[in-house]
Amino acid sequence: CMFFFFQAEDGIRDVERSRGLGDVYKRQVECYGTNAIQVAQLGKDLKLNEKLHNDLPVLKVQVVFAIRKELAVSVKDVVFRRLGVGFTNTKIAEEIIPIVAKVMAKELRWSTEKETEEIKSAKLLLKRLGQVLSLINILRCRRYP
Repeated sequence: CMFFFFQAEDGIRDVERSRGLGDVYKRQVECYGTNAIQVAQLGKDLKLNEKLHNDLPVLKVQVVFAIRKELAVSVKDVVFRRLGVGFTNTKIAEEIIPIVAKVMAKELRWSTEKETEEIKSAKLLLKRLGQVLSLINILRCRRYP
């Protein structure tokens, strides 16, 4: 059984029992350092402390944090640059693109058309990246039989 303590400047302010998200909280500390506390509190306030994908140690709140604190403005920016998933796992990236778009649409007050456009744009980039990686593998096989 694990507990996570969210510390304020004057001491421990809140204690939450872990919901099996230890890998997520560990990754937040690794990625955000001292800002991990801000991310955790924002997630609690917005009720966004749920994973984007079961196989990915990333919470929905990290999308909002990327918008508010890192100036992310597009789904591509979040999926590829902020989270890096677009470069490391294209299958998961394809699955989270609509979820990221939904969180961003709510935060940035996008229209349905803008949300759809962002999803299409991110999926197109993912497809092109897949084509480039396939071409690289083909060329590598021809060069080194």
